[in-house]
Amino acid sequence: VTAASHQEKESVVTLHKNQAMRLGSGPSQRIPADDGVFVTNLPPVPGRAPGFIRWNFDEPDGADLLNTGTGLAEPEAGARLLSATAGGESARRIDGKIGKALAFDGISNFAESGFEGIAGQAPRTVSLWARVPADLTVNQSYAMIGWGRVEGLGSAWQISANPVAEDGPLGALRVGTGKGAVVGSTDLRDGKWHHLTAVMYGGSPNTSTHVLLYVDGVLEFTTRKSVRNIDTKPSTVSHGVWLGRNLSQINPDPPHSFFFRGDLDEVYVFSAALDQSMIQRVMDGVSPES
Repeated sequence: VTAASHQEKESVVTLHKNQAMRLGSGPSQRIPADDGVFVTNLPPVPGRAPGFIRWNFDEPDGADLLNTGTGLAEPEAGARLLSATAGGESARRIDGKIGKALAFDGISNFAESGFEGIAGQAPRTVSLWARVPADLTVNQSYAMIGWGRVEGLGSAWQISANPVAEDGPLGALRVGTGKGAVVGSTDLRDGKWHHLTAVMYGGSPNTSTHVLLYVDGVLEFTTRKSVRNIDTKPSTVSHGVWLGRNLSQINPDPPHSFFFRGDLDEVYVFSAALDQSMIQRVMDGVSPES
């Protein structure tokens, strides 16, 4: 393969088997040909508008969170604000990116849906707005949304601000799958709203080849991905989709990292792998049905 960069018009590089290079806005550079870094397929474009759940948090008050989506998990996809502490406060409604949002305290409040989550190897997309405080600690980074069983291999689907330095940059968008993870490169800990999307397309998915991350509508460069097959198992746990609560209840890592601190708005769960153009339309507030 011959490769050239628009930034270096005079430079053409020949790549042979087991060789790789990175092209970007700066000088090109040779990198290891690591299978765990490269996406080997792109997701198919859905032939029709997929079913989806949407929690917009625009209810004026009360503990119930309505699902305003259609075609997925109706009617059990509503959610409810809860606290893990008896008599504890629930997440607060605040002004959000679009309408109202929820502020989670990182101590005990969370939300739970009656929907158990998308199972097995079925494609899915999770899309949301998140505002992560600059002083977020690793103990407050798990988890924005998640379902499934973290004790199994590849049996969970959990989105967080990365708290594990060994897996990639701290504070970057992370999808944990149970003993495996995909981590982006953008530090979200700046106190600003960011649109976050995690896509998995079906087939025989694993964290190396079938998961894509987007921040603010742009495909993320991901650090070394642990290669782990994905087979999400929500039916093996006694709860539905959680917002703001870590799935790990037995041996959390790091200890006591049970709840997320930060703000969430416009949370979508799609039963398909969205392409970038549709992700950007959702980010811009365009209905997925249009």
